[in-house]
Amino acid sequence: MSRIRVLLVTQSYHPIHGGIGEHVRHLALALGARGHEAVVLTAGPPPPGGEPPGPEVIRLGRRIQVPSNGSRATIAWRPSYRLAVRSVLRDPYDIVHVHSPLEPFLPWAVLREARAPCVGTFHNAGSVHWGYRFFADRLRGFVERLDARTAVSRCAARYVGRHFPGRYHILANGVDTARFRPGEGRRGRPRPALLFVGRLEKRKGIGLLLDGVSRAAAAMRPAPRLLVVGDGSLRGRMLRRAARLGVDLEWIGPVSPAEIPGIYRSADLLVAPALFGESFGIVLLEALASGLPVVASSIEGYQELLARCPAAELFRAGDAADLGRAIARALETAREERVRREARRFAIRYGWDRLVIGMEAIYRTAAGDALQLRVETGADDDLGLRVDSGHVVGDAYDLDVDDAPQAVRVRAGEAGDERRSGRIGQA
Repeated sequence: MSRIRVLLVTQSYHPIHGGIGEHVRHLALALGARGHEAVVLTAGPPPPGGEPPGPEVIRLGRRIQVPSNGSRATIAWRPSYRLAVRSVLRDPYDIVHVHSPLEPFLPWAVLREARAPCVGTFHNAGSVHWGYRFFADRLRGFVERLDARTAVSRCAARYVGRHFPGRYHILANGVDTARFRPGEGRRGRPRPALLFVGRLEKRKGIGLLLDGVSRAAAAMRPAPRLLVVGDGSLRGRMLRRAARLGVDLEWIGPVSPAEIPGIYRSADLLVAPALFGESFGIVLLEALASGLPVVASSIEGYQELLARCPAAELFRAGDAADLGRAIARALETAREERVRREARRFAIRYGWDRLVIGMEAIYRTAAGDALQLRVETGADDDLGLRVDSGHVVGDAYDLDVDDAPQAVRVRAGEAGDERRSGRIGQA
């Protein structure tokens, strides 16, 4: 296979922990393992102690966090960004791969200055993006600069595609299946342990989580303990509410990347009660790869990933009573070896060693004759990259599904609602 040189552009990267930064870092490592060279362009100071082993990282400008989609988004800024980016791009790249390409300001500067084929990956989901709605005319030029568009899920493609129709290749987020793996940490503990991993903010459903755990605990003996990893503006409110409800909560707080795999292995069940705004949910894959079954809300991004997962239980989003019932059901079998094997088997389909093959194919699509890649996919096509061929009527769009990586043509259509089967709210 021809060696390619890729510039991965992201405003969110270590030491800020989040789904986009994790995606970019592991994509860079996976490309390197395939013999390619990946360089990360981002902003802000490096982590204390310097960059971790892995890809080369170039940092330009300062990092600013702003409210966005019920959470916090990272944007990069510096004066004369285009001049600085132009200097970086003097070093030739075969592909420039921009993550969240419509967010200001670093992606804009890169797309204006890049001369190599450009790929854009869209990570976000939700109802309507106010920036896309009010500035569509100004953003359309950046979209048209992309030689290939990708999204981490169908709902992420719809989120951007309702404003910028076109072809979106669906390539899921991945997981490091060597780092996240089953262990023996949960054995010998009499009380079941529930785990929540994420920012403590309204969008993540932390209040709903406490109500659901309280309801589950009232019907169980012994009552489960709730482990909370993460921090945010709702920490004090969470602790006070847990005390009022009698929920046995251990706030672990923020942890290093080295610590989180062991925490997954110490729990019995991951609970992901997000209310909206999640396009995929990397923590779901991390838990499943660790042999941990999952209870998750039926928001679109979670349902799209977990509808066919035998180790996942979906509950009606926002319904504390249904969450409590789902927790109680899942804990009945959470420690069975069969369930742990099913969780792990499902997650392995999303290993980065597999997904990177799909990204190589997308790079080939973007570059056309300028980049000659021979992509070997092997005999196993069940990589989480495609679904059954045919037509699926989506939310205000028709989704045309064809070759792997799954390609989705998003165009204006009649309003509809895509439904995925799953174990939601079963009694």
